[in-house]
Amino acid sequence: MGPAAAIDHGWATACGPRSENQDRGAAAPAWLVVSDGIGGHAGGATAAALTVDAVAAVLAPVAAPDGVGPEDLLAAAVARANDAVRAGRAADPAVADMGATVVLAVADPAAVDGSRWLVASVGDSPAWVARREGVQQLTHDDNVAGELARTGAITAEAAEHHPGRHLLLRAMGLEATVAVTPIEVVLGPGDALVLASDGLSGVLGPADIHAAIATAPTMAGAAATLVERSLQAGTRDNVTVAAVRRPG
Repeated sequence: MGPAAAIDHGWATACGPRSENQDRGAAAPAWLVVSDGIGGHAGGATAAALTVDAVAAVLAPVAAPDGVGPEDLLAAAVARANDAVRAGRAADPAVADMGATVVLAVADPAAVDGSRWLVASVGDSPAWVARREGVQQLTHDDNVAGELARTGAITAEAAEHHPGRHLLLRAMGLEATVAVTPIEVVLGPGDALVLASDGLSGVLGPADIHAAIATAPTMAGAAATLVERSLQAGTRDNVTVAAVRRPG
């Protein structure tokens, strides 16, 4: 499905200072996904792997079924991932509390130039659009700090350091169903989508993302650069980045 295979894409991950990498990711010309296992819970890596595998199973086929648009594909991918994590929790008492975030993007197959994408997230793994003039975050964090910022109780700047940024309000596998609201983004020539775990967003900002995208010859290179810079900036978490760039 989706845009031509010539569209540049790539992803990278690193364990960082943690003993286990509980992040997972994947990238293709027509879709991206990053998942971060909930820290401190047994099975975080399993939950993230189940999430990414389920998303890929929905989005990887070359052609979408007739009449299925990108909005439907996005919802189906999230639903399958949620079901997969819940099934894993039910099957093994040792990981009965596992969960994961997810952020994913899918191209509209009707836009053959790769210009129209839909993004959705559950949890606090963010997505940005990187354009020549700068970088804009597309998603909102589903955590206590993010909710306080949305309601105006604290500023967005204060939310970046609020202790509630570590308390998730939503994650894959916690509820029987999980709803997402697709975010539409139109990529101009040379624009990129960047998805990451909070191992990046906790230490790097829009200017860092813009610099990596602007200077890297490939999105695989940009993802690797952002992972390395997160480690250099002292992240305390696993780091995963997936990115896609429209030619131009």
